[in-house]
Amino acid sequence: MRSSLFALLTIGAWTSVASAHPTGFALLTVDVDGEQVDAALRVGAGAERAREIELVFPEGCEERAPATTRAVSGGVVRTYALRCATPLRGELRFRGLPVDLQARVEVRGDLRATEVIDAGRPVVRWNAPSGGVLARYVAIGAEHIAIGVDHVLFVAALVLLVPGWRRIAWTVSAFTLGHSV
Repeated sequence: MRSSLFALLTIGAWTSVASAHPTGFALLTVDVDGEQVDAALRVGAGAERAREIELVFPEGCEERAPATTRAVSGGVVRTYALRCATPLRGELRFRGLPVDLQARVEVRGDLRATEVIDAGRPVVRWNAPSGGVLARYVAIGAEHIAIGVDHVLFVAALVLLVPGWRRIAWTVSAFTLGHSV
């Protein structure tokens, strides 16, 4: 018993501290009042290149004032003041995304969206069917599990510990969904 405890403590001493994956976070707030568009993009400190992230507005929008960037507690805020010839609806693009980000769009007039955006798909859309957003979260969760060695080991342990394929499927699905949100 003592030798087992000693072995466990020795192995524990060699391990490093576990930590969660750094998650980038972005909150985009857009206020539309006719032709006037005011937007604020707040990027959390988890994104190392937060100052390089830019919001790209559609054609027909011009700046009423230059965009400003300022450091705030926990990140960076970039503000935009625009005048758009056509109503701003549907989607906005990002440039310079270093990591996956979660973006929430709030537009007065009940237009809202929550999206996961990344360098491969740097677009946030609103008024999209909610099933597309759920499918995106599940796909990112599955990809995240597949590329992470720690995740593969976790799923392998589940296969060994959880009895029955049906319970394994439910457990892995719950893990994927929970880890994606």
